[in-house]
Order: sequence, then structure tokens, then C-alpha cells
Amino acid sequence: MPEPARLLENIEELIAQIGAGCETRLAGWERWDIQPEFRPSAANLAAYLAFRHHDLRELQQALMARGLSSLGRLESRVLPTLAVVRSALCVLSGRTALPVCDEAEFFAGEKRLEDRARDLFGPTRHDRQVALLVTCPS
Repeated sequence: MPEPARLLENIEELIAQIGAGCETRLAGWERWDIQPEFRPSAANLAAYLAFRHHDLRELQQALMARGLSSLGRLESRVLPTLAVVRSALCVLSGRTALPVCDEAEFFAGEKRLEDRARDLFGPTRHDRQVALLVTCPS
């Protein structure tokens, strides 16, 4: 099992690779006029797509063995999740924790998703917790 310092190096390398992949994707999307209120979501999507290009099974197991995030539910907050894991690994490695975002910012992606789903589908009902959107060709 890798030591925390080695895992920290792996996470820092992963963050750098995802950041580069994210920037490349966003640059390719510049021709689309993404509205300002959707830019954080677009940036997170670009980061998520970059993240999914990595086989992280060994890293995930090593993180889970230390009680850290398995990186399995970070869809709405890719970079904030990686930053929190990096900070925890700093502490486990005997270094000073790096600053991370606050809880509201950490869960901002989920909040945006909830708000947009409510705007699209309306408020949830007690007898219905699921909403479906079906698209069909003309």
C-alpha cells in the first residue's frame, strides 16, 4: 500500500492533468456562446471528462483504505473533491493542510443541479420523486 506522501504526489499529478485537460476542452468550447450562469457547470463537465480518461482503481483503493474519498461520487464537484483529498493527504504526510473551499462551495454543483431540475420539471411531489425527460427525433 503506498504511503500518504506517494498518494499525495499521485493526487497532485492527477489534479495537474485534469486541469490541463479541462482547459483544453474549455478552449474547444469557446465557439459556443456559453451563458455566464452555465460556465461553472461547463468547467466542471470539462474537468469530469478529463477525469474519466484515467484508470484510477489502484488510487481509489489506496484512498479508501485510509478512510478518504474513493473519488466515486464527484460528478458535480471534480476539482473541489480532489482538492479536499489533497489537503487530507497533506495532513497524513505531516505537512500543513492546503486551503479548501467551504462546504457551500463544495456542494455548489449539486445545488445548481437541483435548482435547474426544479426549473425544468417543477417542484417534486410527495407521490413522485422521479422526473423523466425524453427527447425524440422530429
